[in-house]
This record gives sequence, C-alpha cells and structure tokens, in this order.
Amino acid sequence: MLTAYEKGDYEETLRLARPLAEQGSAVEQYIVGILFQDGTGVPQDYAQAAGWFRKAADQNYPEAQNNLGVLYLQGRGVPQDP
Repeated sequence: MLTAYEKGDYEETLRLARPLAEQGSAVEQYIVGILFQDGTGVPQDYAQAAGWFRKAADQNYPEAQNNLGVLYLQGRGVPQDP
C-alpha cells in the first residue's frame, strides 16, 4: 500500500487501506484520513478526514491526534475549537 501511495496511485492506496481501516487499523485509518484531507484519489472531504483521524486518534495514534487537532483549530470538517 505504501508503494502505491509513494507512486501517486491514490485510488489503489484507498482500495488497499480502507478495508484495513474499517477493521480498526489505526495506521490505515490515518492514511485514509490523509487521502480525504488532501483530496488525493477521492474528493477532498474534511469531515471524512476528521472521522478517520478520530478513529486513529482514539487509539493513541499521534499523527492522527495532531491532524485532528489542526482540523479543529482551522474549523475544517468539524466545529472550530482552538
């Protein structure tokens, strides 16, 4: 999956990561969140990104906690809450 991401094949990255994310993998939840946050391989959707980051953040995944915090700071996909 990371090879697909590094090659810029974001649709393949999503195809591989999403099932694992739905099964609870924090790493894949974070990756799916990144795809939605950046709009790579999917339409940009901050609410979807926040949802995936939240799932990973709840498992103490630090990068997801950071990205979710930034979304709250900016009010993107979630109510603004600095």
